[in-house]
Amino acid sequence: CEKWTKWLVRALLASAYPGAPYERKFTALDLLNAVVETWGVAEGGEDRAQHERSESTKRAMEKAAAGDPAAELAARALEASPYLPCLREDCTTSLLGAAVDSWDKLRASAFSLLQRHPAPLAGAETPTALESRLRWALKLLRSPRARESDAAAQLTRLLFRKYALDLGWDVKLAPVPSATTPAEGATRASAGATATRVLDNMCDLIENECGEHK
Repeated sequence: CEKWTKWLVRALLASAYPGAPYERKFTALDLLNAVVETWGVAEGGEDRAQHERSESTKRAMEKAAAGDPAAELAARALEASPYLPCLREDCTTSLLGAAVDSWDKLRASAFSLLQRHPAPLAGAETPTALESRLRWALKLLRSPRARESDAAAQLTRLLFRKYALDLGWDVKLAPVPSATTPAEGATRASAGATATRVLDNMCDLIENECGEHK
């Protein structure tokens, strides 16, 4: 079962390449969502509830608790999510590309996966890398094409969620996209204060865009 699920994830990743036919790519992303629903994304199965564990996993964990080294290795292998390879930078970049695809279902499926990725997203661990993605999102947000502006809105929401709300970064889109990490040792702002700051940044963006097009 463990080897098969790992093989399945590799096959699905190979089918989600940029430019893949719609049916192949959507099926791959849909099945990857099923993998995440079943195993989660955390290493060691940390995001899976106890009652969701299979009987084979429970038996292996019981033997591991009794001090059986082989059983301990088997338990770790069974608990590890097969989705872990999808958290790499190359896969995350591919999902971001799918998130701005012309097909609505592909965009929704890609965003569903990205929302489950831990923050910061692979390939955007630094303020500079995040600013590059914010500039990309802002460019799409200004597009007259509905699919591009819709995708940009979801992408912007994802980035603000991961970095501003989850990590406490100061993320701005106006007057230019910028990201600043919290000072070392600084007290983490409350959820309400962070949400207020995000709304202020959104208002600044709207005012800036309206001012430029007067």
